[in-house]
Amino acid sequence: MTSVPKPLKLLQPHYGTLKSYHETMPESSDSKVFLLLGKSVLAFQFSNVSNTPEKHEYVQVILGEEVTFSKSL
Repeated sequence: MTSVPKPLKLLQPHYGTLKSYHETMPESSDSKVFLLLGKSVLAFQFSNVSNTPEKHEYVQVILGEEVTFSKSL
């Protein structure tokens, strides 16, 4: 079993709050995209999916999308 980074462990209890806040954000907000990516990683990290190549690939894709979005700003 791999360890979960501390920021993810600390954010896990606040997932519901982040989800609620995301729903109230305006559609045009760039921050909404970043929050969505963060929620996605949190949800996947604490899901029942074992540490598989698919999980590793998922995180790489998410990080690649985040970098691409940051460069477009």
